[in-house]
Amino acid sequence: MLEVSVVISTLYKRPRELAECLRSITHQSVKPIEVILINGAPSREEERTVEGEIKLLRSRGIAVKRLHLPRSSLPHARNVGAKVARGDVILFLDDDVILERDYWRTLS
Repeated sequence: MLEVSVVISTLYKRPRELAECLRSITHQSVKPIEVILINGAPSREEERTVEGEIKLLRSRGIAVKRLHLPRSSLPHARNVGAKVARGDVILFLDDDVILERDYWRTLS
């Protein structure tokens, strides 16, 4: 089976939406190998809101990388994410996407 890397750009300061997005990744029937968060301007609220979701991802064997790119554009953030991704397939998500439980299984 192909290994999946997920790249999420969080350029719009939506911590609650990002937490829900990460939670939907945690509950996938097929787990990605990593989640790469590209953040343009991290805030304390965002850090607190997503901390638990990041710990849960890591506890399930999913690596989480956090990269901070101040004043980044969406294309630049995605290009940086693609360069550091290790998976065979890269899934680019916005921070307000919520995946159905069998999203990856359905794709393969």
